[in-house]
Amino acid sequence: MTKKELDYLADGISSRVIKFIQSMQQELDSDYVEENHMSDEDVLMERLGIMLTKLDRTLQQEDYAKCEIIKKEIIKIETQLKNL
Repeated sequence: MTKKELDYLADGISSRVIKFIQSMQQELDSDYVEENHMSDEDVLMERLGIMLTKLDRTLQQEDYAKCEIIKKEIIKIETQLKNL
């Protein structure tokens, strides 16, 4: 298997893992909100902070493929905040 094929495979796997983690995080967020009576804005701001931290860490590791995925999630969260 060539390096290009391995990179393609790794990107596909990491994308699926991140999507799974995000779906699990959304479930946990909704449970947390119900228990702590947090507003949607509070939840989104908390998720935004987490994603920005992940982006910084991923940039330091120079894993630009993961950075792109995280950046898309940050943009999605920012859009949700603007629409509140």
